[in-house]
Amino acid sequence: MSKRNSFVLMSAILAVLILSACGSNVQVDNLNTETENESAPDSVENAENSQDPAPDSEGEIVDQGGEVSFENDVLPVFIENCQQCHGASGGQAGLVVTSYQELLAGSNNGIVILPGDADASRLIELIISGSMPKSKTPLTDEQIQIISDWVDQGALDN
Repeated sequence: MSKRNSFVLMSAILAVLILSACGSNVQVDNLNTETENESAPDSVENAENSQDPAPDSEGEIVDQGGEVSFENDVLPVFIENCQQCHGASGGQAGLVVTSYQELLAGSNNGIVILPGDADASRLIELIISGSMPKSKTPLTDEQIQIISDWVDQGALDN
């Protein structure tokens, strides 16, 4: 392999690594290092089209990823599993999970949600460990994933 081809190959590998580390949805479909023609890749997938909804087992369209909504996805989990102890009537340890503003305000012990970082959020830690909800069935993996995704996406009031 010539030095030029080696350089082109190493540059392409470095570019792919950098793009994948940045979470880019750009995909290179054709990389030909044996030709002297260094044209752009034949196709680049449009990020908007990469998350097309897919039909479920009953043929209905379901979202395969995308933005998690506090009101539509997260709040129903909290209402079903947490409001008995952390509802609008003050909440144990000062934590109320039935309101976006009160949830982000935290508990008597400080903040419980660190927007953008589920791994560093105390509430996620307590849910994953099974410490919460107390004296109830633990949340399902799907419910935990919904809440974690919402936090990782910035814990938006949406």
